[in-house]
Amino acid sequence: VNTLKDYKRINDKIADMVEKGLLLNIQKGKYVVVPQGKASALDTFAIANALYGPSYITAYTALSFHGMIPERVNTIESATTLRSKVYNTPLGQYAFEKMPVDTFHLGINYVSNHFDSFMIANPTKALVDALWWDKRPEIHGIKSMREFLLENMRIEEETLYSLDPTLIFDCMELGKRKRMLKYLYQLLIRDYYGHA
Repeated sequence: VNTLKDYKRINDKIADMVEKGLLLNIQKGKYVVVPQGKASALDTFAIANALYGPSYITAYTALSFHGMIPERVNTIESATTLRSKVYNTPLGQYAFEKMPVDTFHLGINYVSNHFDSFMIANPTKALVDALWWDKRPEIHGIKSMREFLLENMRIEEETLYSLDPTLIFDCMELGKRKRMLKYLYQLLIRDYYGHA
């Protein structure tokens, strides 16, 4: 309250802080505090969680964060229980995809850093969400699933077999595109455990 004592209206204070680089307007009516006046220090993942929610970082963004795919992802991708939405902000593009409510809580990690904290899918859930999100892959069996993961997504084979089949099974049972996830589950069971 003391910080507003010289201002008749809160909008004056906000405008002053934006002008001084202490606040960044990322969306109409939504601002983020700039740590030590440096926009480069802002955590885009934490902002994504706060921008539209409930949500968590997932799909190709999370796969890149976990080092599962070699490409750097420019759009910050998140899963939400709300309708799908895209925000274009001074910090980049944020895309939110509606995911099955029953699987929303599965495979989520809480990460804390120097400035903030955020929720992000673990590698297995991130891959499941990417397969749900991405409408391009035409996968018709275990073989084409393996080819898509290793050749198109360029996931390392060793990394692929570190995924959690139980989590994939749970998402398959509770979520969508069940046949596609069944191929992923059977691939891991067949190649990793030696049976389908």
